[in-house]
Amino acid sequence: MPSIAEKLTRKGEPADTRQVRLKLGYLSGWALTKVAALLGLAVGLLTIVANVVGWVLLTSTGLMHQLDLLAGSIISTGASANSSVVSSVLTFGTVAGGSAVLALLDVIGWTIGGVIVAALYNGSVRPTGGLLVGFTQN
Repeated sequence: MPSIAEKLTRKGEPADTRQVRLKLGYLSGWALTKVAALLGLAVGLLTIVANVVGWVLLTSTGLMHQLDLLAGSIISTGASANSSVVSSVLTFGTVAGGSAVLALLDVIGWTIGGVIVAALYNGSVRPTGGLLVGFTQN
């Protein structure tokens, strides 16, 4: 027996429109884990590229030298205010290595997040009935 809402939606539809309603009742944990890992890999690669490009821009525009002077004036007092505090810590190797570690943590976090989302959704399907998706063809 159709509900009142279904009767109302059918009255306003033209005769040549077909409508399909699908219910998403299960998410494959393994498939969602693979997709989440690939998304984490993409975010990790973007993190590496953004950090390396940021470092290149800081060094090529001279802002790294300005940061050295600012940090030197804050940390030291007087004669040794010209020391390169920031440049000695933020070398290309440390920036690229730190970005790689962050990228690895991104991949792990996204993968674990995908597993958790799949488990939560699959656990909530029984009480809620799943996600109802409707498609129409004109």
